[in-house]
Amino acid sequence: MADFVDNLLSRAEVNRGRRASQSSLDAISERIGTPIPRPLSRLWCTGKAIAFETLDAHVPSPAEILQWIDDGSWGDELIERGFVPILDDHQSNYLAVTVRAPLAFRIVHLPHDDESRLLYRDLDSFAKAMLMALDAGESADSFFRETQGDYSPDAPRSPDDQDAARALLATDGTHGEWNYAIQMLDATNLAEWAKLLETDHFVRRDAVARMRQIQAPALQELLKRDQLAFEEFARAATDAARRAGLKVGQRKSENLQIGGTWMNLDVFFYRRNIRDAMRRMIAWFEDLIAGRNPYDRPGHFMMD
Repeated sequence: MADFVDNLLSRAEVNRGRRASQSSLDAISERIGTPIPRPLSRLWCTGKAIAFETLDAHVPSPAEILQWIDDGSWGDELIERGFVPILDDHQSNYLAVTVRAPLAFRIVHLPHDDESRLLYRDLDSFAKAMLMALDAGESADSFFRETQGDYSPDAPRSPDDQDAARALLATDGTHGEWNYAIQMLDATNLAEWAKLLETDHFVRRDAVARMRQIQAPALQELLKRDQLAFEEFARAATDAARRAGLKVGQRKSENLQIGGTWMNLDVFFYRRNIRDAMRRMIAWFEDLIAGRNPYDRPGHFMMD
């Protein structure tokens, strides 16, 4: 990585200074609970923030990051997930390096108005991208919002990416691990895609969107079977609602109008095989229509 960092820091439009102190690096390491990777400490060549004036962005200094952590600007959840900011575009959007396995040391884009996404496999790719951004003459906000980085939808993924994705899928997904796994799978990971199709609506939605971008017959067949299963489920839900005396209106994609309320059936689809699923789902609909909290019902649809 040194060549790319040296090239980056030698650019005339980059303001650099002296290397950050070891004590500041140690303080950040203590806050995030893991050692600072050597490439990152190499990038922190200055005691002050590294400014990219033409990009209207800067690499936060260790002292600045410590202040963000201490005053809560860089929240506890980001620290728990091992995210360390490496670029601030002055538009409330950030790039962060992940310092905990299995994502380490990938670069994540954290826009203020959208979901986070993986952007680069390592700090080497980040440094190369910064050089490209400087040459393009765009703002950092525009450049990183529009680029696909190392994770274009239909590109093959490295063995390391696939191993990391499987490790993420082995977690409970509390901190978005499964959504990141979606970005590190490719057409060869049929078993993993099948698992993701049986997860909650928000993970499943991202999985389906990514799968539709991968032009592989086996993966498209998996999507087709999933859609047929959803259509069967939607018909069963419609029939069950009518038998329960509920007024069923029109359907738009995965949304079905029941009792004057739009129900997103995809929210319920992944739990279609639980015990007594249809009866419990209809009870959930009845509670929503009546203005009751469906979670208050003993044995509600999302309970087990």
